[in-house]
Amino acid sequence: MSGTRKVRYGVQLDSLRGNPRSSGSPRLGLRRRLGDEACRRVAAAGLDVIQATTLTGVDMAACQRAGLIPTTSGTWGVVPGDERLQQRLQGWSDAGYNEATLIIGSSVDDRDERRRRVEELLATSSRVGLAVHLETHRSSITQDIDSTCELAGEYPELTFNLDYSHWFFSHGLWDYSVAEIVDRLAPVLRSTEFMHLRVSSPHEMQIRTTDGPWRQHFLDIWTETKRISGTPEITVVTELLPRFVGYATTVCDRWSDSLELITFLRSREVPL
Repeated sequence: MSGTRKVRYGVQLDSLRGNPRSSGSPRLGLRRRLGDEACRRVAAAGLDVIQATTLTGVDMAACQRAGLIPTTSGTWGVVPGDERLQQRLQGWSDAGYNEATLIIGSSVDDRDERRRRVEELLATSSRVGLAVHLETHRSSITQDIDSTCELAGEYPELTFNLDYSHWFFSHGLWDYSVAEIVDRLAPVLRSTEFMHLRVSSPHEMQIRTTDGPWRQHFLDIWTETKRISGTPEITVVTELLPRFVGYATTVCDRWSDSLELITFLRSREVPL
C-alpha cells in the first residue's frame, strides 16, 4: 500500500484546564464542557479530535458544528468495586463518542485476572459497537511491559492507547536506545491505534516540550509507533496535565506546548 498513514490529531481536555491567564488556550465552560467558541478554536488550530475525561465533557452539537471528532477516556476496575463496564461503554456510545481509551485494573492483578479483564473488554466493546483501546499506564494491568506484550500476542484483536511516558518513567527507559525500546515494545506498538503525547525526563513525569533532550527521544518513539502500527489510522492527542494533578512541577501554557508537539510530530508523517 502506498501513501501516508492517516493520523488524526487532537487534545485531551485536561490539556486545556488550569492554563495561565496569558495563555491563548480555549476555555472550558459550565460543568467543564467544551462549547461552541472553544470547539471552533480547537478546529481553527488544525486539530481533528477532542478527548473528554471522567471530569470533563464536550457539547456534542458544538463538536459536530466545528467538525471535530469526539473521543473519551476513563477507568475500569481501578477503584475496588468498579465493575460497571457495560454501563460505561454503552453510555459513551449513546452519547456519541467515536472511540475511547481505558485504564484497567491494578498492577498486582495476576495473569488470569488480566486475561479475564481483556476478554470482558473485547466482548463488551464488540457488543456495544464502540472501539475501546487499552491504555498503557502505571498501577494498572499494563504497568509491566512484558506482561502487556504477552496480552498483545495472545489477543491480536486487542488495541492499545500508547502512553509511553508511563513506561519511560517507571522502567528507566532512558538507559536504552530508541531501536532497543521499539524492538522490546513491538507487539504493543503493532496494535497501537491511539497515543497520548507527553514528554518526561528521568526525574519528572511531565516536562515542558522545550526542556532538555527528551523531546527528541519521545518524538522518535512516537514516529516509530506510527511506522510499525498495523492499522492505517491512528488517533493522537496531547495529555498535558495541570500541575495540581501532580505530574508537573511548573505552571506553563500547555495549549502552546500541545500545538508544538503536534507540529513536530506532523512533520514526521511516515509511509504505509
